[in-house]
Parts: sequence; C-alpha cells; structure tokens
Amino acid sequence: MISNRKIKHQVYLAFKDKSVIFTENDGSFVIELSNAVSELDVSLVLDIYDLDNQNAHPEGHFGWQQFSIDPDARVLKGKVHWNNNHAKVDLAHQQSTQSWLNPEAIPAKQLLLIAVLRENTTNAIVYLEKIPVFQTSDDCAAFYHAPVSKNGPLAKAWFFPDTEGVVRLVCRDTCLKDAVGHFCLDIYRLCRENNIPVVLYAEFFDLCLNQIIERESKILADAGEKDTIFYFHSTYDPLLEEIIQLNVKKKMVYFHGITNPTYFRVFDFELSAVCEKAYQQLPLLARFDVIASNSKATADLLAKNVSVIQKEAIKIIPPKLMKKDLTKKSFAKKTKQKGAKLLYVGRIKSHKKIEDLVQLFANYLTHDQEAELFVVGGQGEKAYTDYLTWSLNHYLGSTQHKVKWFGQVSDEELKNIYQTADAYISMSEDEGFCLPLLEAMIAGVPVFAYGISAAKEVLYEAGICFNNKNFPALAQYIHTILSDDSRIKDIISKQWERANYLLANMDGRGVLCLFEPDYVT
Repeated sequence: MISNRKIKHQVYLAFKDKSVIFTENDGSFVIELSNAVSELDVSLVLDIYDLDNQNAHPEGHFGWQQFSIDPDARVLKGKVHWNNNHAKVDLAHQQSTQSWLNPEAIPAKQLLLIAVLRENTTNAIVYLEKIPVFQTSDDCAAFYHAPVSKNGPLAKAWFFPDTEGVVRLVCRDTCLKDAVGHFCLDIYRLCRENNIPVVLYAEFFDLCLNQIIERESKILADAGEKDTIFYFHSTYDPLLEEIIQLNVKKKMVYFHGITNPTYFRVFDFELSAVCEKAYQQLPLLARFDVIASNSKATADLLAKNVSVIQKEAIKIIPPKLMKKDLTKKSFAKKTKQKGAKLLYVGRIKSHKKIEDLVQLFANYLTHDQEAELFVVGGQGEKAYTDYLTWSLNHYLGSTQHKVKWFGQVSDEELKNIYQTADAYISMSEDEGFCLPLLEAMIAGVPVFAYGISAAKEVLYEAGICFNNKNFPALAQYIHTILSDDSRIKDIISKQWERANYLLANMDGRGVLCLFEPDYVT
C-alpha cells in the first residue's frame, strides 16, 4: 500500500501492479489511493491510448472515462475491455460521470492506461500514473526486455558489499536516450552485478523502465539509517532539500552540470526558468558527504558557484560505464563515398547550436556539392525547431534536402550511422562531458569540435578543436583535412589512443570506490 507519511510532494495514487496482462488477469487492475486524496476536490479520469502511437489524437486515443471518488475509498478495482480494435475501462460498482470513446477502430498491439486526478473546479491535473497493457506475458517481456544497457563486462567489486543497507539512486529524469538517465541506469546495473542492494527512484522516466523504478517521493518514506543515497543533480528538484535531510549512513551527489539558462530564454523560457532554479539549488550540494562530477569543466562550474566546495575534493567520474581496453582496430580506409557525410548526434536544443551547423554545412557545400549532413537526436522545442526551419530555408534553400534528420534511433542504428560518417561536427557551446565525441572517436570518425572546456577535456590533443566560428574558413579547413588520407589516419590514431585512455577509467571502478564500506581501524 501507499505510505501516508506527511510529505510535501505526496504520492496520491499508484497502480498495484506494473502492467496489465490479459492472459493473466483478464484486463483487471487495482489502483491504491493515499489518505491525502480525501483532502482534495478531484475526480479520477482513466485514459486509454495506443502505446505505440500515444501522441496522436484522435487516431491513437481510444477514449477516456471520468469517475467521482469516494473520500473513504483506498482501493479501486477496474478492468480494461479490449476487443475488435476498441477499448474502454470500467471501475467496479461505479458509473462514469463523463466519457468520450473514439468511434474509430484502432489496431493497437499494446495499450497505455493513464490514471489522472483532476481538480473538479479547474480541471487541472493534480497527479497521474501510467501502466502498459498487454495481451500476453510474452508481449510484456518483450516491452521490458533489457532496458538497462550492457556495454561489455563491468568492474567487479573487491570488497564484500554492505548488505545491511541499500543504495538508493535518485535521478529525477531517467530516460534511456538521455546521458544523465543512461548513466544512472549504468550504475543500477553495476550494483546489481555486484550484489549491492539497490533501488532506483525517478519522477519522470520511460515507461519501459516501469518495473525497476519507484516514484521519487517514495524515498522519503523508504530511506533508513543504514542506507546510502546516490543523487544525480542536473535539473531543479523540489524534493532535494528533503532528501538531504534524510537520516542515512552516507549521502553522495553526482553533478552532471546545468545548461546556462541564457541559451533557453528565447526559445524555451520555461526551461530557462527551471535551469535558473537549479542553479539556485547548487549550495545545497555542499551538504552531501561525497561530491562527484562528470568532468573537470563541470567541477570548475560547481566550485565557482559554491565557494565552500573545494574543486580538489570533487571526484571526477566520466558519465558512462563501458568495458575497458578495447582492442585497437586497424581502421581500413572507408569505401570512397560520393560526397562527405558530416554527422551530429545529440539533443536538438538551442545550446547545441544546430543553426551554426547548418551555416557551416552551407559553406561546406561550396567545396563538396555531394556532401550530406546527418542529424541524429530527438525533436526539440517548437520555437527552436521553427528557427531551424528558417535557417534551412535561409542558408540552404533548394539544397536543404541534403540535411538528413534521423530523430531518435536504436543503438544498432546509431552504430551504423557512425560507420557511415566521414566527420563528426560539434558546434555546442555548453556541455558537461559530450559523450558523442567519445563515441565518434571509438568509431574511428574524425572529430571537429567547438573548443568549449568540456570538448577540449574529452579530446585533449586528439581530434580538432576550433575557437571561432568563421564558417567559410572552417568549411575549407575541414574539407582540406578530409581530402588528405594521411591526415585522417593520423587523427583517427590519436583519437583511438585518447579513447582507450578514457575507457580505462569507465568500467565502474570509480563508482565502486564510492560504495566501498568504511573499514574498522
């Protein structure tokens, strides 16, 4: 049952199970309500979507039903009815007060059930929870299959784990395609492989992680005095101060960095405000027992903003766990392509300066008319996307079809794209570590990066850094290098040496050091 401990950020409801499987429970589900719901003037709305087309309305939306809530009710039993490409929901012993059911058939393979508490006066959303709905247990297993990455064997602990306590990982946003969430999942896997008791908490996360994640506020009731908290800080978190106040054995924070809010003020003012609030929380990090960061550049940022934190005390741990000592490849010369393939991988956000990439590419086309630009990454906010559309029209005009937008891709697809690329280009002006630079080096792709501190730290003396954005001169320079096979071979060789140096410290040993028990002296 839901804990009813008095906390500021209450969990109002939860599904008893992590999914609904028709072959096991005939579509039945149970919703548990906390005592705090009785203090609210709310109704329960149950929504059903096509899980694979949930953002499309109405073609991906089966419908919704609204129910009043008995103030004394703590358990609600319901059932999903799904047949002939139509779906609806019933609650036991209750009639819906309002509903909308899509008259059109939707040939979905799996469903998404959302329970939403809405204020009766304003219809505002107070709280929501989601679970997937499957026809069979095999469908469920396929959906949850291997959500945690496996990048080869990780380090093995050299100590006996402290099994009396639990490592409680807290990462407010945990998404597979985001570096912060991905690293958190790496550490979760590292703990599991080394028999270290671990629980992962998040507020926003990919649904395929539903089976291994608890809601963030639940840690306030779960944490015990023998536990260790490992907190990931990269955004504003209204629960941070309460988490710091918990009575546990040790509190550790991993600081990923926070994007400078000025980069978002034009295109995403709300995100800019969130980043501002995250910066205001930085002094709270001084209250953790151990502070780690993803790079020296990020550690500098933290020490600069919080004077009581000494930079020398911050442990530097790269934000990805991978196997070490890759066998050095003999990079065969790629099959000669008609036109260079320039590549960018990452979020479509304004601090990444995709518009500068477009301008550079427009200038590069004057040297190589057959060139193409590959952009891999999820869609950004609409205002910035609209600006990029303008940039494409303004700088490329009729040649903008040479920019290929891949969106989010699978790991295997990304690997194939790297193998196709002739050069990796980064115009980003704000990074904590910049993992795609390392990925490109591992793939044997020459890297050209704007010389911010994090990029220079990753590349060191490998790859090519530039400190100004003179697009005509830069385009000519890149073309000259890509036309010189011996220069390319030299760059790739140095990048490989640098990548191996970085990978030697990315197998999890640095993280395990943080979990090593204190010995009796």
